[in-house]
Amino acid sequence: MKSTKSTVRTSILFATAALLILLILITLSPLQSILSLRVVEDGSLYMMQHNGTTPLTAILDFLYGPTDASSIPVPVMPIFGTSFAGLNPDGDTIVGHNLDVFSGKGLILASNDPAHYASISIVDLESLGIEGEPDTFFERLQLLQATNFPQGGMNEHGLTVAALTAPCRLAHQTESIHTLFPSELVRHLLNNAADVDEALRIAEESTIRFNGMCTHFLFADTTGRSVIVEYIDGDVVVTESRETWQVTTNFLVAEWQPVGADAPCWRYIRAFEHLQALNGELSSAEAMTILEDVDAGSGWSAVYNPTRGELLLALGMDLEHLHAFQLGGPRQSPHTPRYRIAQLRQP
Repeated sequence: MKSTKSTVRTSILFATAALLILLILITLSPLQSILSLRVVEDGSLYMMQHNGTTPLTAILDFLYGPTDASSIPVPVMPIFGTSFAGLNPDGDTIVGHNLDVFSGKGLILASNDPAHYASISIVDLESLGIEGEPDTFFERLQLLQATNFPQGGMNEHGLTVAALTAPCRLAHQTESIHTLFPSELVRHLLNNAADVDEALRIAEESTIRFNGMCTHFLFADTTGRSVIVEYIDGDVVVTESRETWQVTTNFLVAEWQPVGADAPCWRYIRAFEHLQALNGELSSAEAMTILEDVDAGSGWSAVYNPTRGELLLALGMDLEHLHAFQLGGPRQSPHTPRYRIAQLRQP
């Protein structure tokens, strides 16, 4: 009898220990992500490390994620985005991006998922349903969904993606491996594509679902190659750069096929003329100056140097208070961006 009770007690202890270990495995990575949240600029910019998907984040994906079009807020901000690619004097790729949909509160997300490429990306907190400070428990949980909502970013191999709003045409709705919203495509690319060729393969294999506004993309990599990717009449249309630089704003480049600076958008014209005068060769500071010149209400502006893994960020075109981040190279550890200018603190 004692032996039976001892066996039952031992089984209960083993089951309890296994349950505790499982609970730790499920919650440890999300907890580390939540605790990594730091304030970069009061009320405007935060930074968090995302350590990978666990059963808990999968549950949150189901509860809060973009499972249908109605779950994603329709942007109501003006369409004022600009993005371009060029090279600096050292031959490094430079990508500028004025984000055209921004609520005033942003998150720099450092993704360090062991199953994917490390990356750094920019997320508008309003897309997560967070309108104030992310200081409640449930808002912190929602931050775990930020990985699904990047508006742009770069990964450890140098692939850089910028998403901008564009006129709607028929989306790419044929049967495919992946059905994604635009921000999910950005995440999928940063996770899995090392260069433009791989990014194009993934984009062509993916079905994109738009909600309210449509999107087109600029892809660039460390070779200096850039392309504009658009969805027109059910096809993925790719526009290669004709020069050592390339510009896109909020019209469909494949439809207008602008020659030189002849385009239906003053921001495109001005950015193109700047790059033409520089022969496509510009520093990060010059890229930020171009973004300032074409700014028409963007909440924040980003300049990427994917060759060196550098991100320079300005909020509200405040060039006196730039924020700089550094992403480690391939397979270097840690991949968490090193924050270099402002003092980080816990919220």
